[in-house]
Amino acid sequence: RMWLVTICCGFVVGMATLFFTSSHMTTLVFTEVTIPQLSAALQSKYEYGLKSVVDVATQDLEDRLKGVTDPKEQYALIEKYTDYQRFFPKDEGYFFTYKVDGTRINVPTNKSQNGKNVIELKDTDGVYFIRELIEAAKKGGGYVSYRFDKPGAGVQPKLAYTRMIPGTDVIIGTGVYIDSVDAERARVASLVSERNNHYDHLEMLICAGILALILGFTWLVSRIICLPLYQITIEAETIAKGEEAERPTLK
Repeated sequence: RMWLVTICCGFVVGMATLFFTSSHMTTLVFTEVTIPQLSAALQSKYEYGLKSVVDVATQDLEDRLKGVTDPKEQYALIEKYTDYQRFFPKDEGYFFTYKVDGTRINVPTNKSQNGKNVIELKDTDGVYFIRELIEAAKKGGGYVSYRFDKPGAGVQPKLAYTRMIPGTDVIIGTGVYIDSVDAERARVASLVSERNNHYDHLEMLICAGILALILGFTWLVSRIICLPLYQITIEAETIAKGEEAERPTLK
């Protein structure tokens, strides 16, 4: 019967190895490939929206400011034409404008520092985000990631896009909170984990069923072949000893 035990043990070890290897590889691919790709796709969507809105506003302001050379008049018109604009879901989007020296022209949701130089402002991670917004705009437009207070949610990650308004020393930009990227990533991770657990249980049931079939088949083989052979062997040994033998009864 040792061969039966060996077969069963080999099957169990093989299936266990296959099961855990498959589970590990699935988890690895999800965390190292799927999640980063999902995060990148969500951020790309935000980046496209930010750039599109700022590009349209910049072109509009460029047209409105044609022939206006006095900086103070430019600043007043820029504030006038951007102050009321809201966009994105729940009207969370707005335009902010700064001079390249860091002087704030207008942030419509908080006008208390309009006209003040805020070049030294930094977020909770120590990022001088006003400086970086200005530098990104000077380079032809770019994105800046930083952390900023979100009403009702505390400090959250934010992504902004800025560019220069042609013919002025003013940058214009807008930003969006990207905490939803982390939330969506967590939601998908939870959903995938739940489905993986379901499939793991299903695989275990299938393995148990296969093992039961193998055990049943090997037991049947042992009854049909091994037991008669064993009885014949005993009879042969009895005959060899010169003892009277009974006719073997096959069961």
